Amino acid sequence: MPRTPPGKVRIIAGDWRGRRLEFAGEPHLRPTPDRVRETLFNWLQPAIGGAVCLDLFAGSGALGFEALSRGAAHATLVDADARVCAQIRREAKRFGAQGIEVVHDSAERFIANFAAPAAAAHGIETAHDNAGHAAANADAARGIDVAHDNADVTNAAAARTCDIVFLDPPFASGLLEETCRLLDGCGGLIHPRTLIYAEAAAGSFAPPRHWRRVRRARAHDVEYFLLTAGAAAVE
Repeated sequence: MPRTPPGKVRIIAGDWRGRRLEFAGEPHLRPTPDRVRETLFNWLQPAIGGAVCLDLFAGSGALGFEALSRGAAHATLVDADARVCAQIRREAKRFGAQGIEVVHDSAERFIANFAAPAAAAHGIETAHDNAGHAAANADAARGIDVAHDNADVTNAAAARTCDIVFLDPPFASGLLEETCRLLDGCGGLIHPRTLIYAEAAAGSFAPPRHWRRVRRARAHDVEYFLLTAGAAAVE
């Protein structure tokens, strides 16, 4: 079967305003629409400067690159598809992006590694470490630039409790609710004021009851939320 040509998405604002981000031509990729991204980053505007961001379903990379363009200090982009990660790394090199880390892993496994800080503290290698290093080594062998350095990926990311988390899995995957559940039990990755963006097919997602809904909007068949996992007010 012939490969789908790469797609393109526009960076809306910031240092890379107007530049086109190319993403892998994979059938499951569905970049967040421009209108939705613009609304989201208007919501995030007071918090984005200097923020540490995590995108657990990076896909096109548009949310992470938009965040960096608007002044985020760091973005970790996680995706389970090796081809998607390779394309994001190529784009990071083309953009000259700083403060970006690309991790080939599933969202569930990435979160699970933060749920066992004692193992990491004692130098026990985890499944995430193996996957991250294997992806980096394979990419290096093919001449693909790796966007993070050679330091241990899990330890590097573990030092960064996130200010903003993006959750935009494939709508039919059922992964959004499970990922929220895993995040809720992972205090090392988020804090009570972490802003969590969730995107889903309209009417298909109910945030955890004890999470605070900061914002909610709908665009055609897409519903999207800005949430916190704690009861603290967000300025």
